[in-house]
Amino acid sequence: MKTYAWIIPAVLSGFVSLVFIDSLRYKFIDHPKTQVIFNTLNEWAGSLGFQGIFSHAGIFSQYVIGSAELLAAALLLVGLIPTWRTLSAYGAFIAFCIMSGAVFFH
Repeated sequence: MKTYAWIIPAVLSGFVSLVFIDSLRYKFIDHPKTQVIFNTLNEWAGSLGFQGIFSHAGIFSQYVIGSAELLAAALLLVGLIPTWRTLSAYGAFIAFCIMSGAVFFH
């Protein structure tokens, strides 16, 4: 049983990485649906006094979030190599933060 304990984390790491990598094309090419989402978030943040944090140059812009997704995916994939396994924990933490923000704001 213990010899196969690595399979579930490896499959989950691969799945999460693929989802994040697949979403990058929408964030990095400024897709219209991404514009709608981040403009809505920016308007909401502006109504609370935080103007521009979700704009193209904001600290939570689609490019920053996309870069964080890319970093998380890379760490999760590199963490599949046995000698670099500790990187999976960092990738998982970044992925958790991204997904927590997505759940909160959606």
